[in-house]
Amino acid sequence: MRDIVSDPEYLDVSVPPRTVFSHPTRPGHTVFAYVIAGRGFFCPERKPFTYEVEGANYFDMKTEPYVADGSLALFGEGDRIQAETEGEGMRFLLISGRPLKEPVAWYGPIVMNTQEELRLAFEEYEKGTFIKQGRVP
Repeated sequence: MRDIVSDPEYLDVSVPPRTVFSHPTRPGHTVFAYVIAGRGFFCPERKPFTYEVEGANYFDMKTEPYVADGSLALFGEGDRIQAETEGEGMRFLLISGRPLKEPVAWYGPIVMNTQEELRLAFEEYEKGTFIKQGRVP
């Protein structure tokens, strides 16, 4: 592999019931966890607003301290994350990487850098030419 500028880390983490998992994070990296099974806590103090959570409904403002299946927790600056479970276990994807610091244009499932690229991507999608076949240079 070459030209990997984001220094990514992808972990599939399973935390059994009544267990604490701790993992160091790299300074300056964006870090998030996507819970794919069960539920747990990502803050030892169990304060629900110490990280951003997005679930099934963007406007759902529940303030429960745990993060559950289908939710994403976005962490702020720090040098480690901690996950803790109670009566049930939790499985989550822990993903981190160096931010690219590029503009983002996003609509639905497509993310590009500009609105013009986004418009072109949807035109290609409608024409059936969005997915390109062939060799990577």
